[in-house]
Amino acid sequence: GNVSGQSTADNIVVDTAAPSAPSGLALSVASDTGSSHADGVTSNSQPTVTGTAEAGSTVTVYVDGSAVGTATANGSGAWSYNLSSSLADGSHSIRATATDAAGNVSGQSTGDNLVVDTAAPSAPSGLALSVASDTGSSHADGVTSNNQPTVTGTAEAGSTVTVYVDGRAVGTTTANGSGAWSYNLSSSLADGNHSIKATATDAAGNISGQSTADNIVVDTAAPSAPSGLALSVASDTGSSHTDGVTSNNQPTVTGTAEAGSTVTVYVDGRAVGTTTANGSGAWSYNLSSSLADGNHSIKATATDAAGNISGQSTADNISVDTAAPQVQSFTATSTLSTSASTVSYQVVFTKPVVSFTADNLIVVAGGSSHGAVSGITQINATTYVIQLAGVGGDGALSVAIKNGTVSDTAGNLLTGAITVPSYQVFTPVVTTSTVTPITVTTTPTFTNTIQLPPITPNIVLAAVSGNPVITTNGGNTVTTTNTITTGTTSNTGFGSNTVTPTFGTLGNTNGASPTFISNTAVNPTIALQVNPDLGVRPLVSGQSFSITLPPATIITREATANLSITATQSNGQPLPAWLKFDPTTGKFTGQAPAGWNKPISVDIRVQDKSGHHGNSHIQLNFGQSRTNGGATGMAATGKLALNKQFESHGHKHFLERIQALLEGDAQV
Repeated sequence: GNVSGQSTADNIVVDTAAPSAPSGLALSVASDTGSSHADGVTSNSQPTVTGTAEAGSTVTVYVDGSAVGTATANGSGAWSYNLSSSLADGSHSIRATATDAAGNVSGQSTGDNLVVDTAAPSAPSGLALSVASDTGSSHADGVTSNNQPTVTGTAEAGSTVTVYVDGRAVGTTTANGSGAWSYNLSSSLADGNHSIKATATDAAGNISGQSTADNIVVDTAAPSAPSGLALSVASDTGSSHTDGVTSNNQPTVTGTAEAGSTVTVYVDGRAVGTTTANGSGAWSYNLSSSLADGNHSIKATATDAAGNISGQSTADNISVDTAAPQVQSFTATSTLSTSASTVSYQVVFTKPVVSFTADNLIVVAGGSSHGAVSGITQINATTYVIQLAGVGGDGALSVAIKNGTVSDTAGNLLTGAITVPSYQVFTPVVTTSTVTPITVTTTPTFTNTIQLPPITPNIVLAAVSGNPVITTNGGNTVTTTNTITTGTTSNTGFGSNTVTPTFGTLGNTNGASPTFISNTAVNPTIALQVNPDLGVRPLVSGQSFSITLPPATIITREATANLSITATQSNGQPLPAWLKFDPTTGKFTGQAPAGWNKPISVDIRVQDKSGHHGNSHIQLNFGQSRTNGGATGMAATGKLALNKQFESHGHKHFLERIQALLEGDAQV
């Protein structure tokens, strides 16, 4: 019955209340891999889970509803649990309960949904320059003049794309919900080839392999300007296929430029079209619109594949000429009714023609007339003198231009109607009479002025020895055997009485051009040309006459003519006292004594200051004068006068024809 003292107290805690459910469940920062450490997406299949619970409580962790392990909350209530078994890739729900010291178990926490992703994403694809960055004629060739281009492509949606240039990472960007991404390079690339690649890193941090390379070319240098611009051979019409003169008003232009470049052609400063240079750099462009006649400037630029544009080329200056030449005039330069052995024409074209020669002509002869083209002399750009020699017979004689043989520089053929006057050639009638010379009852007084036909050139290049002609007063030394009272007299070695008329520049004589001397530089190889034969001239004795040397009897290439001109009889004797020659005007004047019937054969010698020389010849034939009513002289005793003999034999008309012929010659 003895009662002990009380024992030491045993303090107990009665706890019937369950603790709160754990909270803040999440993957640890180290376990939550990828670009975000709080998104619950991880490539770690055995992640660590963290949270808070009642201090000292035992935390039981559940994955997808199954308890996988426990951990103890520390004095602050924090806890963590590292899964001991690997989770499969995919979504998982993690929860936890807390059991306090009294064994009260809390309810389950809110689920922490995580994604385990251990698979790397696919490598980005479709890498290329953006359309705006890929400059030049093509926006898909990877050739650009932009040295900080934008690169585009596709990757896993939401992935982080890392861009590499020539193996070095240069920046990152994020693929949008559709997987598209773009990245603008922040640093300039050097001209040349570059390789661009990319990788994709998904939300879990898995990194793809590198993409296929996109090889680009950066080109910021402008190409050289096109060169060698010219018309194509087929387009450059006319006598030359390289002179740029053409009758084609839609010609083809050719040249060279950077291979593969786009060539833009400009006409007179306006772009008219483009073409592409081939692999060798050659290009051609046919103008699509007609050019007006006249001068045009053609230039070109080259644009390379990167879009860089060259400067303009040197201009190719062309001339378009579609107007055909025509004959402006075709005139006879001699009397149309003639017995001369040489005749000539002057033809004037409306524009310069190419190489007008004897091959372009045919001789048109009627009856028994005959003759041949002996030469053509170009007087100026559009004027030519055609000489016919060996003229004779009876009938019409002229020339014609062969069809399709004459053209201008551009190749336009001669067109239009051409009217050529015909010479009426006749053989002189020589009458021999034994009757007493006709006594002239009246002697009409008038002056014969005979214009000789233009020349057939005699090209003379032979140089003579001896002293050159002395030029005084800045003029031209002209020598004659007659006494000349004008000019300055000097001794030149060609004889006495040397006159020096002032021809001046371009063959002017005292300000006026002597008609029988022409100055031309058409053929610089010809120093001096002299017409060798001026023909036979019928004259009437007892009547004054004037014979003028024809145009271009003498042709000299010198700008200032210095000529010695000497006129003597062909036998070397001086001219008769009644026959004068004026070298400054080219005229023979005089009056043969009444009854004079001897022919006078005259040689004209020409020599320039360099010693080039040539000779010409003219013959003067003299007959008796008649009254307008006919010859009335007395015949020898026992014979009728000549005119009466013609009448008695029924040839009165023949007599009238002879009389008219003589009177016509006297009044030419």
